[in-house]
Amino acid sequence: MGYFLKEKVDFKKHNEEARRLWDDYKEKKHNRVPVTIGGSIRNFFENPYLNTDGYTFYQFYNDFEIHIRCQLLFQKWWRENILCDREMGAPERWQIGIDFQNNCEAGWFGCKIIYPDKFTPPDTEPIFRENKYKLYEMKAPDPLKDNLMKKAMEFFDYINGRCKNLEFEGRPVMGPATIPGEWTDGPFTVEKYRHFVFPFHKRIIDEFSDGSSVGIHLCGNAYHLFGFLKDNLNICSFDTGFPIDSKKVREELGNDVEIMGGPNIVLLKNGTQQDISEEVKRICDSGIMTGKRFIMREGNNLAPMTPVENIVSMYKAAKLYGRYNY
Repeated sequence: MGYFLKEKVDFKKHNEEARRLWDDYKEKKHNRVPVTIGGSIRNFFENPYLNTDGYTFYQFYNDFEIHIRCQLLFQKWWRENILCDREMGAPERWQIGIDFQNNCEAGWFGCKIIYPDKFTPPDTEPIFRENKYKLYEMKAPDPLKDNLMKKAMEFFDYINGRCKNLEFEGRPVMGPATIPGEWTDGPFTVEKYRHFVFPFHKRIIDEFSDGSSVGIHLCGNAYHLFGFLKDNLNICSFDTGFPIDSKKVREELGNDVEIMGGPNIVLLKNGTQQDISEEVKRICDSGIMTGKRFIMREGNNLAPMTPVENIVSMYKAAKLYGRYNY
């Protein structure tokens, strides 16, 4: 077991097949479930076989050049070794962005960034721990000039300038396409959602949506909110982010809602290839494929040090058991 594909992949053939699959998926003409894998750059930092220079998250957050280099090294490894229905091999242009993990919002509000160790993603220190009433004394920070967002914009300007004449593996490198912070990690979604959180979610949708349907990613077991979200925020695509009862979720959301989910990441990392194949079959047989709006993915966010052979097992099992016979 290892972290580099042993089998040779014809990238051109693979990419053509993936493009056809996604084109067919849009029109419900596809003959099998698409498979995608998601994972953050921690897969690079926490794997000594990839991070051979020992780059740290502190360096990544504070050094422009290391921010660029680590993203490119991670993308190269991912595109050559993670087998799924995404483009593989070197792209026409490498695309990098500003990656401050899940610290952007808290860091923008002024929370201190803390680094637990060299390779673990940074966290933020709560600013209301000692005095929760401090909230009422605060003013909203400037979206582009204060706290962590100030640093993000400095990275944005430097990297875009640097990328004007930058190549990697013989291909041009494109800098960030959008400014940092054009997304949200979202308010809490555990209890009292309808009363405390939903009004603010609705304000976000009303402000930024053009009225078309919306997709949402939910880290954690938020199943109890799926129906409400679908009905009240026009959510038509759920990236479940957590192992779910596939049959139950499909029955509740109906056949036209897109659902993304799959094997638990712990199983994907530590399980046998047979266990992974059987879990993929169980999910595909659950009824979640009804309506042809299901995308198989890890559930959720690939764990560092997951053997690529296990990802191959998931992919091949989905291609076998995720076929539509009607």
